[in-house]
Amino acid sequence: MTNERNPCPYRVYEDVSVGFMMGTVLGSGFHFLKGVKNGARGERFRNGMLSMQARGPVLGGVFAVWGGMFSSCECLYTYIFGREDMVGAIASGAVAGGVLAMRGGAAACARSAMIGAIFLGMTEGANILLQRYMASKQQEAMGVPEPPFIKHGEKIPYFKTFDHNLEKEFDFVGPYLPKNLL
Repeated sequence: MTNERNPCPYRVYEDVSVGFMMGTVLGSGFHFLKGVKNGARGERFRNGMLSMQARGPVLGGVFAVWGGMFSSCECLYTYIFGREDMVGAIASGAVAGGVLAMRGGAAACARSAMIGAIFLGMTEGANILLQRYMASKQQEAMGVPEPPFIKHGEKIPYFKTFDHNLEKEFDFVGPYLPKNLL
């Protein structure tokens, strides 16, 4: 499995479909439980199924619209600035949240933009922490030693035993290096 994503035009389609799938599955589960809880005795399972059937795809559509708006903004950011980074993802989350709440007025737009930016900021922060953790575990598995830490003013051990006769050090260079540089 690779971490690379599809190129931009196809990324929008992928995010819309993944958003719809996630929203439908999660929304169906949520509305099934809500229907079971609110159903009449003896009709709970049936009420849960009807609620799931009626409201699950609606939440899937909401997730799909948000995913499409987010990935469109992210592709636009990538096109304008020429790079993919966490600033673009956070800005795209803010724009997607703000644009989708625009019907509610300026206050709702600003609030949703802030929530989108905070949510994507936390997601990107968790992603960075996970990448650092995985890199450290990979270094431990490979046996890569940690770089040595030297206190301020302490000499590097290599230079303690360094022979200042550079002619011996650069004998392999031969006639290619002028003697005045040695």
